[in-house]
Amino acid sequence: DDGSMAAFGLNGNVFQTDDLGVTWRKLNSDTDASIMGGAAASNGRAVFVGARGFVLTKGTDTNDLAKFVFQDGGSLAGVLPISDDEFVVIGENGIKTFKPERK
Repeated sequence: DDGSMAAFGLNGNVFQTDDLGVTWRKLNSDTDASIMGGAAASNGRAVFVGARGFVLTKGTDTNDLAKFVFQDGGSLAGVLPISDDEFVVIGENGIKTFKPERK
């Protein structure tokens, strides 16, 4: 492992460390909605989900977060990787698959 991990939570806060938590940097989520779940695929792509149906994705070669919102607007509470390019998101409106755009 390379020492990278993320912490997330209320008010759209996402933080990342590359040194096992010695230092942290805040990533711009462009939301104030609470983040309720997160997961990373084996290639390092990360996906975060939360209130109002939003999904944040972080590519492997960037610190930028891209935002996607499911049109049904239901809150999402969990996410699991199926592969490096596909995730399952779980929320109040059921279970869906999600494929982040490549970055």
